[in-house]
Amino acid sequence: MGQARNLGAGLMAIIAIAMTAAGADEPPRVPGDFKLMVGEFSLKKEPVATQEIIVRHGRAYIFGSDTKEVVMIEPARKQLELIDVGRRVQTEVSFQSLDETLARIKANLRESVEIREKQGGRANLLEAKMTRDLFETPLTVEDLPKKAGLRLTNPVVEVVAEGEPETDAARRSMIAVTLESIAKLGAFKVPNDLPPFVELEAIAALTGPRKLRPTELTYLYRLKGSPTKFHRTYQLVPTLTDREAEAIDRIDKLREAAPHLRYGRYRSDK
Repeated sequence: MGQARNLGAGLMAIIAIAMTAAGADEPPRVPGDFKLMVGEFSLKKEPVATQEIIVRHGRAYIFGSDTKEVVMIEPARKQLELIDVGRRVQTEVSFQSLDETLARIKANLRESVEIREKQGGRANLLEAKMTRDLFETPLTVEDLPKKAGLRLTNPVVEVVAEGEPETDAARRSMIAVTLESIAKLGAFKVPNDLPPFVELEAIAALTGPRKLRPTELTYLYRLKGSPTKFHRTYQLVPTLTDREAEAIDRIDKLREAAPHLRYGRYRSDK
């Protein structure tokens, strides 16, 4: 078993790892087209939701089984586009806006922790510690003994992150940016949900120095009540079909025609 080490949960460390992997001062190389099939599971064997991440011409298009919204991620322009296929409208969210939201979430969590610590009492102190463990307490990271991957742990969470070696640096970088952006977008849309900092660390730890492509990430949170466990699987398909290329062409045509709305209007009109 690899020697355990501590990996800080700070937002700047996460961003630094991602920038190092992609090249902080250079636009990322455009990878070849590929697809990543994602399954999200809870307690049952069947997935509760699925996603198809289709990467074409340096853009990632995310199609979810439970939504009519297509998310397009374009690292070269440092932004996401959200396209509502049903309403035929779209909006944009910059990488900077996502990171600013994460900073606000972290500041709000820290303020909540400090208030509870000042109030004192067993319940407040326990709540404060659990909250801090979600965004600030360092995760201990150790390599898995028999698989490519790692285990990240602190008092409230355990992540088993499995992967496969990915020698194509451009593809690995695209996968990392895409998965990180999806996690950040979730927090941007629902800032009061489970914060994404642990997930971001797991992705960065796999795709950074270890140069692994995620194949499965399993999360076990020990918060209030019974532990919560869920996991996601990631299957690489190295080429696209004609049907998938045509689907992307249709989305691009819709992007050209659909009106642009500010994010607040885009959300409120749903």
